[in-house]
Amino acid sequence: MEFYKEMDFQKTEIGKIPKEWECVKIGDPEYSILLTGGTPSTKKKEYWNGTVPWMASGDIHQKYIKDVPGKISKEGLNNSAAKYIPINSVLVALNGQGKTKGTVAINLIELTCNQSIAAYDLNKDEFNPFFIFHYLTSQYIELRSMASNNDRAGLNLRLLRSVIAPKPSLAEQIQISSILSRIDVAIQKTEEIIQKTQLLKKGLMQELLTKGIGHTEFKYSEKLGCEIPKEWTEKELGNIVDIKNGQRPSIIGEGSIPVYGANGIMGYTSACIIESDLIILIGRVGASGEVNYTKGKAWVSDNAFYTSRFNREEVNPLFIYYLLKFKQLSRYAKKSTHPIISLSFLRSFPLEVPSLEEQEKIASILSKVDDQIEKERQTKKELEKLKKGLMQILLTGKVRVKVN
Repeated sequence: MEFYKEMDFQKTEIGKIPKEWECVKIGDPEYSILLTGGTPSTKKKEYWNGTVPWMASGDIHQKYIKDVPGKISKEGLNNSAAKYIPINSVLVALNGQGKTKGTVAINLIELTCNQSIAAYDLNKDEFNPFFIFHYLTSQYIELRSMASNNDRAGLNLRLLRSVIAPKPSLAEQIQISSILSRIDVAIQKTEEIIQKTQLLKKGLMQELLTKGIGHTEFKYSEKLGCEIPKEWTEKELGNIVDIKNGQRPSIIGEGSIPVYGANGIMGYTSACIIESDLIILIGRVGASGEVNYTKGKAWVSDNAFYTSRFNREEVNPLFIYYLLKFKQLSRYAKKSTHPIISLSFLRSFPLEVPSLEEQEKIASILSKVDDQIEKERQTKKELEKLKKGLMQILLTGKVRVKVN
């Protein structure tokens, strides 16, 4: 890579780019054909569950589209606006819920799509599709803003035809996209490791929190409605843990002590409601039954509960956290506009409790798996940060790649 001087750049509609690069509308006929799709009638069963891949806008978050769950029949294809999208087209979500609108992907298979997706079928003599995929990915906010500030307003083919992109030489485009795609591969592999480790954790929790370690004899528990190891005892949560209601903080926004709500940090304050080596947090209303934990100083808002004391002679706090997480307390929330769990319910909630030694072993196993998941998440964050930085300098030509 080479750094270039200020005199080597030109001012354009999209900012400064190298003088030898062009600045073009990628939707112009000489650079691409813009395509969109359609949806066969859902009233015709014979139009669906065929062999033709059909992509919905929600599938676009895969980024690199290798397969899609939707399938239509040849008859459905022939009797709708759906059409085949060539391999390595750059796909853009025209609308959709949440963050979908403006999201970009590239299809590695030939497929069809619904009318909420548009595709740039690029002239391969002018543009490398992966270069445009990475460039439009970097323009996510700009793409969304083209559709106005109204969340319901969508993009359309007219707007996409007006999108301007830098145009380095084809050789340089290929080099830039190769670097960014390699990072994407590393991010994807890391995500796969995270997903596999989470599945491992789920299996371990099922095994360890119902059967324990090395038990061969079991008994049926009326309170719990299941079999548990014979040596385990049944205890109500309130008898082994002191649970309290959170309190509404007078000020949020000043201070360094986190204010926890039903589902995470709401802000910061200067006051402290509790300080401990492990505090279990349980959502009361809204995200009721959600279980998390924190360490150190904290304030807990009135839409959550917290543990202020553990009977350390009977329980390992981390084990109780994993057990409550496994129990999925949200299933027991009273159904209303805002589902809610009561303090009396939590205090009387029955748990199966192994010996303290076994609790510590189980907590240790599960925490090591959690540590591995967190390590991979940090790796993924670092890779995403690296990619973002490289996109900023490579796609603008601030740093140039060497072309053989």
